[in-house]
Amino acid sequence: MPETRDPDVPKGLAGPAGGYFRLVQISDPHLLAEPDGRLPGGVRPEARLARICTAVAEGEAPDCLLVTGDLAHEGTPDSYERLSRLLAVTGVPWYVLAGNHDDEEVMHGFFGESLMPGCIRAGGWRILLLSSVLPGQVAGRIGVRAGRDLAEALMEEPAGPTLVALHHPPVATGTPWLDAMGLADGRQFTGQLAGSSVRGVLFGHLHAPFETSLDGIRYYGAPSSAMQFVLGQANPSIETGWGGWQSYQLWPDGRIDSRVHRIEFEQGI
Repeated sequence: MPETRDPDVPKGLAGPAGGYFRLVQISDPHLLAEPDGRLPGGVRPEARLARICTAVAEGEAPDCLLVTGDLAHEGTPDSYERLSRLLAVTGVPWYVLAGNHDDEEVMHGFFGESLMPGCIRAGGWRILLLSSVLPGQVAGRIGVRAGRDLAEALMEEPAGPTLVALHHPPVATGTPWLDAMGLADGRQFTGQLAGSSVRGVLFGHLHAPFETSLDGIRYYGAPSSAMQFVLGQANPSIETGWGGWQSYQLWPDGRIDSRVHRIEFEQGI
């Protein structure tokens, strides 16, 4: 990954065994073109994201925040501007990557490389941010070029462990209708990571908390800040009563501790 796309985030938290880096993941906010717009079930995604950003700001302060795709439901520039104002409330460095609902070209024009980097150096960790978006498609793919860039990054000798973030789930979740629109080349992707410095992979798209292990690497799906999909169901099923986010403690020895945070929303929000 080019060094020009490699910001440094200083480690802010101190703790046992040399301290840890605290990362917060928000995913799938789906902001609409209109600030008061509603998703199915009457969900107001902007009001929910605002509530979550305030909760993050008032809680144990993270060292940085990452939004793993589907920032805007319709990919409008105004949605990205409003999202940036909401994220600023947290008072910490934040970064974004695109999801299938986003307009990746518009995102790059609005956020630039500083907020959509390929790599972040964070408290002894290296966080690689990968695009899995296929324009016009719900499912995702890393592809040949990005796969080659990933291979080159993994061949480097990082000073510490590596975390990878993308939008589409690269592993099966046991939910066929969701797995059909995950990462099309997921098997190749996970094979690339085996035996590398990667200790964890974060993703969105699921609208649900999820965790599994493969080849010694932890894979984490995050809840949506707006509404959730019910995993394990044969047909699509949605929960609109809560939104959430995920936090991670990244330890210098490569350990990852994760926690799901949730807010119960009253009807009409």
